[in-house]
Amino acid sequence: MKKAFTLAEVLITLAIIGVVAALTIPSVITDYKRQEIVVQLKKTISTLSNITNSAIADHGQVQSWDFGANATNLNVSSEEFAKKYMIPYLRVVKECQAGDTSAMCRPEIKFLNSTTDRLPTNNYYFFQLSDGTYVGVLSVNNSSHGGNKGTTIIVDINGDKKPNTLGIDVFNFGHMALERGQVRNKFLYTGHDKTIKENITDSEDGCNKNSNGNRCITVIIQNGWKIPTKDEYVQMAGNEEYRALYPW
Repeated sequence: MKKAFTLAEVLITLAIIGVVAALTIPSVITDYKRQEIVVQLKKTISTLSNITNSAIADHGQVQSWDFGANATNLNVSSEEFAKKYMIPYLRVVKECQAGDTSAMCRPEIKFLNSTTDRLPTNNYYFFQLSDGTYVGVLSVNNSSHGGNKGTTIIVDINGDKKPNTLGIDVFNFGHMALERGQVRNKFLYTGHDKTIKENITDSEDGCNKNSNGNRCITVIIQNGWKIPTKDEYVQMAGNEEYRALYPW
């Protein structure tokens, strides 16, 4: 006579599998989402770096590009800049037109501290890439800061999907061509000259739920292109109170 599992044994086994799944699946999903953010962020930065090189081949070194007269009186708008130095080298499926109030063209950005803001479309120029990424470009030539020239770039890596939050799926960085008269020609991130602890704990731009999240991109880069776990984050912050301020 062949032996078989009893119904009770099968039910117990299924219950155990269910408990294990309930404990492990959320963690697996969270880890996947974190990795997805990093992969898309790397792809975006690589794309922007590549188009910069292509534009250099056509228009010369970045420091010679036309960024406008100054920060308050641009003779070259961000739209003109984007259409000359960026869009020809990208797969763009949509550009914002005058008066367009869609989510892409009039974005409401959430901050980690739960406040919100809408970017001024009269300064930024927005467009959408074929992979769904939203890009906003601001051409900057600020003579009051010793001749700084460059672009401020804001990227929503998953387009119209939520949460549309700075530091989670929206990232802000810049490509500095000239800084105080010195050639930089590199992408910079808020807090690039600070420690990872400073970038987590900063009261205004820090990567925590009491701040706006502007420096989360720098924390990810400084952490070897990885979103830290909650335990790693607390250790980097040097304060257990930051466990409740973990943004991811």
